[in-house]
Amino acid sequence: MEKLVLHIPPTRHTPKVSIDRDWNISIAGACFPENAFQFFEPLEEHLNTLDPNETGRVKFLFRMEFMNTLSSKALLDHISRVINQKQIVVEVEWQYYADDEEMREHGEVFSEIMNIPFHFVSVDPSLRGEK
Repeated sequence: MEKLVLHIPPTRHTPKVSIDRDWNISIAGACFPENAFQFFEPLEEHLNTLDPNETGRVKFLFRMEFMNTLSSKALLDHISRVINQKQIVVEVEWQYYADDEEMREHGEVFSEIMNIPFHFVSVDPSLRGEK
């Protein structure tokens, strides 16, 4: 059983966020909180503890159902900080529902902005709501 160092349960407006001891970070669900930067503060606090001498890589797994612009900006800022300030390798798996090409395109834009390759995984739409 994986030990989580951070777990934020999902709500109607926010995704489930979890981080395990091996720096596998999962963010899944709808993301349109009232204040995205405030919502992601616990994630930012954990990312700030990353030590490049002890952590070889960080893996993000996204399975987003919806994400507003401010949430996108907050996530991009946090991931970019890991890459640019911490100099730690970042791997990203971007899961999207097979009937939601717009969310796949959202991931492609993220990949281009951060200049790192994403691994895209199409997920059966009947699994929507499972995280």
